[in-house]
Amino acid sequence: MKFGPIVLLALAALCFALLLADQLSSGDLYSRASSLRNDQEGASAYFEALAKTHPHVARNYAPVESLSSSGEAPTADVLLLAMHAIQFKQAEIVDAITALARAGSRVVITLDGSYFEVVKPAHWDLEMRRVPRQRKNDADDNNGDDDTGIVWPEYFAASPDWRVQKSESGHPVAVERTFGKGQIALIAATQPFLNAGLRSSRDIELLEWAAGNKQQILFDESHLGSSEGGTVMGLMRRFRLQGLMAALIAAALLFVWRASIPFPPVPDTADDNPRLFGTGSGEALRNLLERRIPRASLVNVCVSEWQRDFARRVGEQAVQEATQAAAENAPETERWEKIRGIVRGKRTS
Repeated sequence: MKFGPIVLLALAALCFALLLADQLSSGDLYSRASSLRNDQEGASAYFEALAKTHPHVARNYAPVESLSSSGEAPTADVLLLAMHAIQFKQAEIVDAITALARAGSRVVITLDGSYFEVVKPAHWDLEMRRVPRQRKNDADDNNGDDDTGIVWPEYFAASPDWRVQKSESGHPVAVERTFGKGQIALIAATQPFLNAGLRSSRDIELLEWAAGNKQQILFDESHLGSSEGGTVMGLMRRFRLQGLMAALIAAALLFVWRASIPFPPVPDTADDNPRLFGTGSGEALRNLLERRIPRASLVNVCVSEWQRDFARRVGEQAVQEATQAAAENAPETERWEKIRGIVRGKRTS
């Protein structure tokens, strides 16, 4: 039995499982600010905290533009964490968020990073601007728009329609406006909502204001790249193909087992004499004897069987002579004729 391939396969499967478990536990597979991520760059702590204080806290994997038509979000607070300011130059994104708010949702958006140009989302009457920084020397110019250490790299220049919730250094950094039946809330940083931000300095007032007072809260994961649409696992769940996948895995394991543990070879039964085929009982017995008893042992086996049943008819002396004749080094036919003569002679006498 060869255990080498099985041991290697088991070690490879174990290493893959440990690597996958490590990535899933740390959240490296997900984008920054994802509520599925447990490290300092994720927002799982905020999700879990709201889940303990609100009746319905869930994640959304469907496209944002589909929420307003599906009827799932009009009564919810929808959180879109870590959106870049440049994304609001795209009219389709602005229109989808506006439609979701007009349908009755409260859409909370946090900005991540900064952008050099002034961004004016269409029909929002608001400007997203970058906070100017004082560089100590020319070497800082090589850092580009790296805002490490700056909690509020962006701020808003809003119209009177936008209500200011929080200001930093004289700049509005958290604003809100009513659109139709709902609202849009903009927050100029994502750091306060990350696990690292909650650990270092918690802005309780800002966190509670972002959560709102609705019964349902949705953390949108689709804009961070976690979407269910078009995946193989999604299709399998939709068409209930889990049994087929289990059968394929079982077949693969059987193939590996068959290739790793070869069955014993078929013994070679060929001998010098040709096989005799027939339909009579005598020929059948002869074929059976040729298959099961070696040719050199055939006479000895016959004498042994004869001694058990018929030797009493000829006496002990004939038995000894027949046994000695069977043990002689002579061809089978000669030994057989000699034994035959011994038996017949004793009977006739």
